[in-house]
Amino acid sequence: MIKKQKTGTVWDFESGLFRISIFGFRILLALTVTAFVLVVLGQVVQAQQSKKVARLGYLASGSPTSESARSGGLLLALRELGYIEGQNIATEYRYAEGKNDRAPQLAAELVRLKIDIIV
Repeated sequence: MIKKQKTGTVWDFESGLFRISIFGFRILLALTVTAFVLVVLGQVVQAQQSKKVARLGYLASGSPTSESARSGGLLLALRELGYIEGQNIATEYRYAEGKNDRAPQLAAELVRLKIDIIV
């Protein structure tokens, strides 16, 4: 026994088969292509967002030579977490060189640069 629907689809109850007309096939194909395009576009948007380079501000009271081990350790720890200088992280260094009264101005400068985080 075959029952015809208004949409052009056919359900054959005896064999358990579902048959679809050309019109129904075109609708199904259009929906499949639309879903595929939306998934692909979603992946592209997500991939573009992940390419953002994080900006790190490094503010130290000492000089570059006295802080080299500490800043190097920080970059090594970030590398272990997947952050690589020049690829997905950029670091701005500011040193007060023993003049702690310079720290507020250096911090304000990093804020003006729109740094993501200051350490």
